[in-house]
Amino acid sequence: MIDIDDQYKVASKQRKLLSMVEDFHDFCMKNSIAYSIIGGTLLGAIREKGFIPWDDDIDILMDRANFELLRQMSSKMEQYVLEEPLWVYKIVDKDAFQQQGNDDDTAVLDIFTVDRVPSGKIRKKIKVLGLKFLQGMMKTKTNEKKDFSPIYRAALIITAAVGKLFSTERKQKMYTSLSTWGNADDAQPLMICNDIFQSLGCEYDPKLMDEYSIINFEDTELMAIKNWDNYLREQYGDYMKPVRTEH
Repeated sequence: MIDIDDQYKVASKQRKLLSMVEDFHDFCMKNSIAYSIIGGTLLGAIREKGFIPWDDDIDILMDRANFELLRQMSSKMEQYVLEEPLWVYKIVDKDAFQQQGNDDDTAVLDIFTVDRVPSGKIRKKIKVLGLKFLQGMMKTKTNEKKDFSPIYRAALIITAAVGKLFSTERKQKMYTSLSTWGNADDAQPLMICNDIFQSLGCEYDPKLMDEYSIINFEDTELMAIKNWDNYLREQYGDYMKPVRTEH
């Protein structure tokens, strides 16, 4: 729940996010678009009945078909815009975006998409390594404070150099093309192809996005995968036990 005492100094941002996700939910319901809150947002809904006290974003998960429908209809969202600054799509308030751009202080809904894992270990490795390489190509800055290994730092330099040879639009098209590789086989596991670098390649139940439910979040209702219990156990273990995390 939104912390009245605002211990983590995020209450104002959480209120803005709540208003945004309510509007997003209404838009999806009116246009028959399915989605699920995911990650820390889903964890908060189940354990806290709303925001985890320190959480300052909202994570949305969509399958490819529903995401493409959202993208096609996004121009009808009067107050918001669908942005693709890197490989993670974001719903941003138009006014805030014009004033602040897409910086760390801007309230955004992060949109993640699931696609299929190609059959065969070699094909999966090619897909995962390709996505990681493309993420390196698309990065606009590197966290210099992180203690990267020499090999990892060299990889960042090389992929960034290669990335300069292509336009942002071209790199995004390559990323989408590789992400959707394998989608013809509905029996294959799912993977979040625009996830963070460390989580690329994690596999999920092929039927993860087949059924949805409506769950409470703060003073509203949002959509979630029906089998949220299995997902949360896989991600967090004993998820009802609060642990301070940056997930």
